[in-house]
Amino acid sequence: MTNKEEEVLTNDELTDRLEKSNAKIINLHRRLTRLEKGGAHTGLPNTMILSPSFLKRAFAIYGHVLVVGLIIMIPMWILMLILTFFMSALMY
Repeated sequence: MTNKEEEVLTNDELTDRLEKSNAKIINLHRRLTRLEKGGAHTGLPNTMILSPSFLKRAFAIYGHVLVVGLIIMIPMWILMLILTFFMSALMY
């Protein structure tokens, strides 16, 4: 027997497969519609880093670098200030 002869399906089986295929098509159509409405950045945060404009991305990165620099340097400045006061108090 060949594969064509083995795959003889009853009317109920064909109906069942057709219903499953239709359900899959409807589900895929809904997903595609949702993706098209959501745009290219679906699920991603609304940030200027993802902007198509080069200048917006550049300034966003520059701003992040400034903030990280401040987060790192402010504790160091405070520590240096405390050490300076402590050392000057020891000298007198």
